[in-house]
Amino acid sequence: MAKSTKRSAGRSAKKPVAKTKVGPRFDFKASYGVVISSDGALLATCGKTGGPTVWDIASGRMLAKCDMFKHSSRLAFSPSGKFVAGFSTSGEVSVCDAQTGVSVAKSKACQEEGSFISFSPGGKELAAANWGGEIWSWNTRTWKAKCVFEGDVNFQGGAFLPDG
Repeated sequence: MAKSTKRSAGRSAKKPVAKTKVGPRFDFKASYGVVISSDGALLATCGKTGGPTVWDIASGRMLAKCDMFKHSSRLAFSPSGKFVAGFSTSGEVSVCDAQTGVSVAKSKACQEEGSFISFSPGGKELAAANWGGEIWSWNTRTWKAKCVFEGDVNFQGGAFLPDG
């Protein structure tokens, strides 16, 4: 039987898929969480080995290892990318400088494993919620914590409104 060379009306010939450049490879084998900064320049990972660890996405180079705690589960970058916050499986919230790894603030206020952590859009507040039904907020200038909600709820996540 001869092969048909006719094309169906409206169908184009298959075009080769353009190859895309793939960036550096990161080892996520022991990671529980990954977050990218708002400008897309930084990546932070956390997991069994502690952390977070902050990476430059373009080069794949490790910028900082923030030895906040073991077994971190949630991460957030500040809007400027200056800070990275982590929430441990034991309920500790820690913040470090994303470029140097130096600890900026620590709080054991939450007492239970975190389910959510985020900076406000303007970077003036850091909020965290835990599985025990608490939401905590920190003023990022003073790092003073306050409990803003406590109830019989298992928080699965959360977000700030765009206007903070």
